[in-house]
Amino acid sequence: MLEQSYRFSTPLVSLSSWRVAPLPEYIELEAVREFGRTPVVAECCGKKWATSLWTDKTGKTMLPIPKKIRGRLDAGDVVEVYFEFDYKRF
Repeated sequence: MLEQSYRFSTPLVSLSSWRVAPLPEYIELEAVREFGRTPVVAECCGKKWATSLWTDKTGKTMLPIPKKIRGRLDAGDVVEVYFEFDYKRF
């Protein structure tokens, strides 16, 4: 059975103009929607927001962390992330 939510720490990665938190490989996604997205409610840096996990063509999954959430944190900075699947948006 898949977990309903996850908490982990990871360094931010630069992906073009985005900063993303790569998910650990042990996290399995229950459902993936169009464009490799999975709706979640995430929390990072004391802020909570509705967003989506993204899975790229190589199968790597990441959580985009907007500037308004991460503030001055940038690539290489370690963040603690919590997310839960947002089943009402599946």
